[in-house]
Amino acid sequence: TAPTHAHSHKAHDHSHGHTHDAIGIDSFVYAARRPFAPARLQELLRALPADVTAAISDGKTDHSALNPTARALATIVRSKGFLWLASSHDAAYYWSHAGNHFAAELMGRWWATLPEDRYPEDMRASILSDFDGEDGDRRQEIVFIGVGAVAQQAAITEALDACLLTDDEMAAYRAADDDARPELFPSDLRVRA
Repeated sequence: TAPTHAHSHKAHDHSHGHTHDAIGIDSFVYAARRPFAPARLQELLRALPADVTAAISDGKTDHSALNPTARALATIVRSKGFLWLASSHDAAYYWSHAGNHFAAELMGRWWATLPEDRYPEDMRASILSDFDGEDGDRRQEIVFIGVGAVAQQAAITEALDACLLTDDEMAAYRAADDDARPELFPSDLRVRA
C-alpha cells in the first residue's frame, strides 16, 4: 500500500494464534487474494460491533440465540487490517473495528498501481514481499482479536469467504474498468477518505 500506510502484518508473524492466558484473548489473521463484494460484506458487518460486555464477561454468556455468524463474531473485540473492495481496483482500504466502532478508511492506492520506480528504495523488498500474482499487493489481511477468537476462526473465515467475489464475479471485475466497478458492485458501505 502507499507510503501513508507501509505497515504489513507479515512483520508481526500473525500466521498463528496468540493467547493471553489471563483472560483467554487470542487472535488469528484472515487472508485472501480476492476482493470482497461490498454489498455482501456490508451484510456481514451488520453482525458487528461485537458485544464487548459479553466478550469480557466470565465467558459463560449464552450466545445460542444469535445466528451462527453473529455468534462467531460475538466475542471479537478488535479487528484491523487491509481491505480490498470490488468497487475499486486501485483503492486500498483499512479495516478498523474496536468494540462498538467499525470504520473502513481509504488508505491510498495499492502499490501495484504505481510504477516500481516510485517505491521508496528502503521499502522496496518489503513492498514486493506482499505481491502475489497479477493482483500485486491487493489482498484481505485482517487480524481478529477476542476471547476465544481462534475457536471461532473457521466460522468467521467461512462468513468472510462468502463475501469474496465468485469466479463469475471475478471475471466481470477483471473485464471492467475502475469507473464501471461501483455499478457492478454497488453498496451503501460508507468509506472514509
